[in-house]
Amino acid sequence: MTKETDSSIGTLRRTECRSARPVSAFRFSNARMGRRAILFGTVHLSACILLLMLCLPIRAAQKSKMIVHPSEHYTIETDLGQKAAAGIAKNMEAIRAEYIRRLSWLKGTLPGKFRVVVYKTREDYLDALGAEFQNTGGVYIPNRKMLASFLGDREPSDVLHTLYHEGFHQFISYYITSGTPVWVNEGLAQYFEYSTWIGKKFAVGEAPPTLVGTVKEMVNRDDCIPLAELFGMSYEDWARNLVGSRTAAQKQYAQAWSVVYFLVKAKGGKYEPKLVSYLKALDRGTSFGRAAEEAFGSDLSSLEKAWKAYVRTDLAPSAKYACIENLHIIGFMLTKFEVARTASSPDQLFERLLNTKGWFVSAGERRVSPDDPESVVNLFVCPNDLQGKARKKSSYTFVKVQGATVPAIACPYHRGFTLIARPVFDPNTGNYEFEIDEKPTSAQ
Repeated sequence: MTKETDSSIGTLRRTECRSARPVSAFRFSNARMGRRAILFGTVHLSACILLLMLCLPIRAAQKSKMIVHPSEHYTIETDLGQKAAAGIAKNMEAIRAEYIRRLSWLKGTLPGKFRVVVYKTREDYLDALGAEFQNTGGVYIPNRKMLASFLGDREPSDVLHTLYHEGFHQFISYYITSGTPVWVNEGLAQYFEYSTWIGKKFAVGEAPPTLVGTVKEMVNRDDCIPLAELFGMSYEDWARNLVGSRTAAQKQYAQAWSVVYFLVKAKGGKYEPKLVSYLKALDRGTSFGRAAEEAFGSDLSSLEKAWKAYVRTDLAPSAKYACIENLHIIGFMLTKFEVARTASSPDQLFERLLNTKGWFVSAGERRVSPDDPESVVNLFVCPNDLQGKARKKSSYTFVKVQGATVPAIACPYHRGFTLIARPVFDPNTGNYEFEIDEKPTSAQ
């Protein structure tokens, strides 16, 4: 993650915390369904441009040799090596099964296989797709039934989450052949994007801190797109906003995600049948406007009021992402604070920091300091560790890493997986960065 020093202590820039390898713990080589239908985070704008309205040619073959790895429903093409190809295929098969499991009441039929092309470099990606995609991290190209992305200097987890997002666009274009409004297409794609593999299936619908923060700020400043306008927005209008203003585009994505999240999660799923009804109407070929009216009513003011109230009072980052932020901050301390480097355990570090004055760490709007002891407690206790604060002990453990001067940091308080922040030495800066990994604890 990116860091910068502020005085003698430090300021930690907030960055999006992506999940790591959900299905298979690979590194790239070289380098509720019953009678009631139950559906199922900052989105990275550069990874989510939707091309449902475009038919684009793919240009000449690339410099690096591409290998082809077929699976049951996908053909993976990549120059990252066989191990990476197999890992991508396994992830795509798993997320495809999740799309189907949660939307099995729709009547669509998927084609035999989809193509997924992942390039090693951004340059090869742009050579193939064109310079107009220089601000993207992945695209769906419908006339070729194809997803494209690249590794570049991103973590493998970033590529996988991009593929989960774009893979939903690919999936829904066949499952609802009459089309879907852009807000729900993008909102659901982001809902699936932040998914965690928990051993036998995905935990879908995480709420990342940056998306939550963006939406809360929009609502508190009364800077939202009226729902009537959002529901009626065309793909052309959506795309125009992407070009016109990056800030406006980020808000657009964040609001679409938050409305879907609200419809699925608020009040124990109270509004979810409305979303199901909406998608079913679209599946029958009902016009976009009529489908919205049938599902949500002709007057959206009460729905909009309920959505805003939910954002203000109930919407919060998922425990996983709050924990990831904790691990990143503790990792930062291990590299910058002498009092942290000599601590033998998180409990010892926790006690030292509570009793040492004159330091602080900030991450976005969050500030951790002994002047606010609760902020230090929250840093060392996972939100899922319900007894952590009472026992005044850290939820985390240090794990020795061979060849590293700082330990990994692990949290076991997550259903189906252990979160691990692993130190990775960057020879360019001479510092350790912490890469988040998820180790499944359920049998796969």
